[in-house]
Amino acid sequence: MTEKNKRSIENVAIRIAIRHIIRHLLFAFGLLFILRILFLLYNWEQFSNSGVVALTETVIQGFRFDLKLIYYSWLPLLLLDCLTLRSYWAVRSIQQIWVAVVCLNSGIDTGFFAFSKVRNGREILMFLDHSNNISLWTYVADYWLFAVLIVILVVLASRLLRNWRADWPPMKGQRTLVVLTLAALLFIPMRGGFSGRPLRSSDAHLYVRNELVPIALNSTLLLVEQDIPEIPDELTASTVLPGKSRYYGDDSLFKPNFILIFLESFGKEYTGLNHNYTFNYTPNLNELMAKSLVCTDAYATGLRSVDAVPGVYSGVPRLGSTSFTKTPYAFNRLESINSLLGNIGYSTHFYHGAESSTMGFHAFLKSGGLDRYQSIADYPKSDQDHDGHWGIYDGAYLDYFKTELDTMRQPFLASVFTLSSHHPYSIPNEWKDSFDQGSLEIHASIGYTDRMLAEFFKKAERSAWFENTIFIIMADHSSENAMHAYRTPSGKYEIPLLFYSPKWIQAGSINETTGQTDVLPTILDLINYPDSVYTFGESIFDADRKSLAMHNDNFTYHITQNGWNYGVSQNDLEPIFLYDKINDPNCLINVLDKNPDKASDLDSLLRLKLSEYHTRMEMNAFN
Repeated sequence: MTEKNKRSIENVAIRIAIRHIIRHLLFAFGLLFILRILFLLYNWEQFSNSGVVALTETVIQGFRFDLKLIYYSWLPLLLLDCLTLRSYWAVRSIQQIWVAVVCLNSGIDTGFFAFSKVRNGREILMFLDHSNNISLWTYVADYWLFAVLIVILVVLASRLLRNWRADWPPMKGQRTLVVLTLAALLFIPMRGGFSGRPLRSSDAHLYVRNELVPIALNSTLLLVEQDIPEIPDELTASTVLPGKSRYYGDDSLFKPNFILIFLESFGKEYTGLNHNYTFNYTPNLNELMAKSLVCTDAYATGLRSVDAVPGVYSGVPRLGSTSFTKTPYAFNRLESINSLLGNIGYSTHFYHGAESSTMGFHAFLKSGGLDRYQSIADYPKSDQDHDGHWGIYDGAYLDYFKTELDTMRQPFLASVFTLSSHHPYSIPNEWKDSFDQGSLEIHASIGYTDRMLAEFFKKAERSAWFENTIFIIMADHSSENAMHAYRTPSGKYEIPLLFYSPKWIQAGSINETTGQTDVLPTILDLINYPDSVYTFGESIFDADRKSLAMHNDNFTYHITQNGWNYGVSQNDLEPIFLYDKINDPNCLINVLDKNPDKASDLDSLLRLKLSEYHTRMEMNAFN
């Protein structure tokens, strides 16, 4: 073979390799683009108010995050393919696995977004975790059409890859250099730009509006990225613990019973507190509110049950991109309502009609001094009253809980966590057609649990312990919503929270902002706890309270205070938005530039509380 022919073959091989890389890159981009469009269309109601122009810009910006995923996971397979220049079966197999993983992650995230309201990183693995009682097949059955669509997409993509065979002679040094140079040239755009650090998912706020961040993000990239945020130095620079302990024992010790009732997924929208934005499904809870002290502007700490338990029992907000119990801080020493009340003679009990491993409740509560945890294993008629998914129907379990209360030594702190209003929203057959079906699948189950709650109170009122008991009733978190006002950065966290005791609590309302982290200090305040205790939240009876709720949501820290919602970037604390919720309940108008004084006040308070939280967590001195 002449030298000219050798060079010609060499040039052809180089062109084939470059075309091979470009074709596969376009394939990966196309797949991720399709998955992003499916996410947007499936959750269209969540974003429909944003406008076509803003949505289009967001989809385009999403390519930046796709580039990073492609560069670090897809491109290495292409280079291996080109450097061997064979139809390498192992590479093809790995590529098909990549397609399946990306489609599965995006499919789960797409279907779950209506409930979580954020893109999920490693928490998407909860579907495979032992703490999730629901079978994967239940989700497939409920979302079968979308599941079929994802399977079809995986099959078509895999077939396409198998047809793109590359069969050429082994590559020599010159061609190797060309391919590696191409990869090097792609490094800068796929890294996200000329910045000294790579693009991170948390940078999405730099390019799109806050409410559109989930569209720009990529489920698989979130899965592999580190979930624990980098904490700005200014938040942990203090050598003196910020915040202070409060002494509650101003009067003689008062020891009523406390019963905490967690209503699964009872978002504020479903109740009579929804400002008449839409129909409500809780007539019995509404009636109880008329006899209670109601916190009308209350917030959950997170969007999952696993966030509520640390928030209520230890006053720990979720201020990381993953649940507190999945962070290194989870091993810190924490006081809780259980340990503090146990110190003064209370017996403490927790009832949940699911398996004891569910959501990690048991481990967290036991570490916080809980005396007795009751699960489905302790329920005497589990075969008869099991809903087929999570555990015991609420009606049967609340009956059981009331019977158990009759046997408890007083004073007690007893808690019950309902479950029937959790997906897949199982209701006993005899109640199937008794409740308004509403516009969402959850609505009928909300009505069922609401009725069972009323039945519980009818029976409880005849018990000897009732008169000396204070009930604290709240949702663990919200769920899917029909109204845009309850999908906003703070609206998605709004829940009912009420204190009920005909003897000890005067009916009325507290209209200032409250949250689950305020429950612990409120209980200590009610009983005149005889010691000093640091709490992140504040008693609702404290005249000097700051009245705030804080969250980590879509890579922002944000604070809500009496009708205002202010957010900053998780990475650098740069301001992102300020919403006037009273005049703009849908949070469509960012008034950050129009209200600099309010933004400055909220920024100072946000930084103060973040510093308080992170410093105490870093120093293992939260309580």
